[in-house]
Amino acid sequence: MIETIVIVAFVAWRVTDGGWHRLPFSNVIGWLLPPLTVALLTHNPYLAGAAVLLSWQLTCGYEDWDDYIKMAMRPYRAALFILACGGLAAPGLYSPDWAWLGFGMAVVFISNVAQPDLRVWADRLPGHGNRYVEGLEGAALGILCVTTSL
Repeated sequence: MIETIVIVAFVAWRVTDGGWHRLPFSNVIGWLLPPLTVALLTHNPYLAGAAVLLSWQLTCGYEDWDDYIKMAMRPYRAALFILACGGLAAPGLYSPDWAWLGFGMAVVFISNVAQPDLRVWADRLPGHGNRYVEGLEGAALGILCVTTSL
């Protein structure tokens, strides 16, 4: 149940941040959301520190969102997080489930690569339709945060 709430929180933050009506202290919330989520789910301060890489992914802007190659390279921050998980596993500070982390990383990658096509489709939606596509990336990063505790 908590996993669903976490994923919805990531989507809600990303959709409101991507729209015209930003939350007060939106960047602070975006930077704190992944580390606090990972800390609450895993009780591992080292992993929570590594989750700042996911904050960087969550709060960075979009450059050339219509370029498939740049969007495929965009999730390198989440890939660095996976490497950090491996770095924490070596001395025994974290015992990851690599299958779930790989799944989470794949979801982040796919959510970024799919954005150029989805944004064209989302432009037909009322309001600032692109924010819904950005919510997809928020959901993907929420899933990756949740997979750290599995």
